[in-house]
Amino acid sequence: MSTKQEIEMLDDVVEEFNIDTRISHHTSKFMDSKVCPSDMLQDTWSSFVVRNIAVKKFRMKYTDLQEWSMKQLSKFYREQILLKDGTAEELAVTGPIADAIGQATDRQKEIFLYRWENGFAFTSYRKRVDIALERICEERAELVADKVKMLEVAEKSLTKVRMEIDELTDMAHAKNMSPRLTKILNHMKDNLRVTEFLLPEQEEEEVEEPEN
Repeated sequence: MSTKQEIEMLDDVVEEFNIDTRISHHTSKFMDSKVCPSDMLQDTWSSFVVRNIAVKKFRMKYTDLQEWSMKQLSKFYREQILLKDGTAEELAVTGPIADAIGQATDRQKEIFLYRWENGFAFTSYRKRVDIALERICEERAELVADKVKMLEVAEKSLTKVRMEIDELTDMAHAKNMSPRLTKILNHMKDNLRVTEFLLPEQEEEEVEEPEN
């Protein structure tokens, strides 16, 4: 697969899954190559920022960082700068950092900051798409897990209500209440559905009584 074909394929994935186009390659159909910074330029800016943070925040010597390879800089970014959720704290574009990217347009700065703060620095277009897809899968897995948990709670509530109806039915039999009451209780029990218990009580809307 040629580079052009790969970019077109990744563009299709970005479009299909509604991924933020700021991760796109500078020759992508979503980007204006005259405006969007290339990956090489992005890596240059990211390298400078990593060294700046390593010196100021981690008290490292700049002379020790000068010989770091792109791989070492990327490793430091992922292990020391990114948070547990894979994002970085908002980057303050001041001082030396502002000087380093001072010639960039507002759009170029926007794309750079988005990638830096969302864990996409030092990555290829394919890797950025992979990261974005992993996050989408994680979000959807969490939604499914929440729904399963809600369903489990609803099933427990359904079982509890059915048991309470059984107790009422037994009481009706014991006290020789009307067969009609027993029939109503059995009908209620048979027609209960788990979907009736899916919303937590605190989220149910209270029904307002009409004013007299």
